[in-house]
Amino acid sequence: MKKFAIIGGGPGGLMAAYLLDRKSSYSLEITLFEASDRLGGKIISQQFKKVPLLFEAGVAELYDYSQNGFDTLRELIETLGLPVIPMSGETIAFGDRFIMNKTDINRYLGETTRGAIDRFYERIYSLISPTEFAKPNEPRNNDFIWAKRSFQSVLDEITDAKARHYFKVLSRSDIATEPHLKNGLYGLENIFISEPNYVRLYSIEGGIQRLAQVLAKEISAGVELNSPVVRIEKGDRDTYRVFYRRDRTIELQEFDGIIVALPIYWFPSIEWGEGQLNMAIQKYYEYYDCPAHYLRISMLFESRFWQDTIADSYFTSDAFGGC
Repeated sequence: MKKFAIIGGGPGGLMAAYLLDRKSSYSLEITLFEASDRLGGKIISQQFKKVPLLFEAGVAELYDYSQNGFDTLRELIETLGLPVIPMSGETIAFGDRFIMNKTDINRYLGETTRGAIDRFYERIYSLISPTEFAKPNEPRNNDFIWAKRSFQSVLDEITDAKARHYFKVLSRSDIATEPHLKNGLYGLENIFISEPNYVRLYSIEGGIQRLAQVLAKEISAGVELNSPVVRIEKGDRDTYRVFYRRDRTIELQEFDGIIVALPIYWFPSIEWGEGQLNMAIQKYYEYYDCPAHYLRISMLFESRFWQDTIADSYFTSDAFGGC
């Protein structure tokens, strides 16, 4: 019997536990450590206090790549029997004007800008096809021509100012930071998120949190809630020691292997022993430490005053640079 620890009870930790149960060739005893009092991490479906309506306080939508390749998450959701809701949102608000299609681009931004937008789309379509985009962990992430330059430098090559602003707004709400802080590949991929030929968006009936709730019932792992891990170190015989806080005491368990399923900003909160392990984690953290944060504000309106104009699930606005 092999003992495994999973650090983090968010979607990554839950999926890791689910897959280990079904894919491992070993008999496993799994323990999942979660610092808070709930499983699900950034998946948080809540209900307004005044009316029985759900809203997503965390992850707002899921991405579907299955039309162009294998999609692990979509397959899992179907296997678990969770019904889904398609989502769409092609409308962009520029001030008091709504751009829904190429005709609107001509009408509000002009034919010259429409031509510049079309040329940039042709350029990026030639760089990554929908099938390539759907492949996970592609080597292109390291070798791609825009991987080592900023997304802002890519946008600067668009000579038409209105077209440049159009793509900045289109991508800004997804890159969650300024274009000069993200590389060109990441910016490109976030433009493709708005392209139905590349990816389609959906949600889960009853809230995305149902995914975490169903996964929690499907896994065999023992769950330690309110148990933040404070230190991980190498053991004496190819094992790892996990130190975690329970109430006011520090407890210790030893494992044959560990999966760390945490957001990158949680890594500094854990001590990583000494020597090679600590150095490896430091290098990993430095490489991926690129701040990007969403601010989610949920508002309840008495009526859907926008419905006569916008029928989509959501729309993009140029407010705050893109939201």
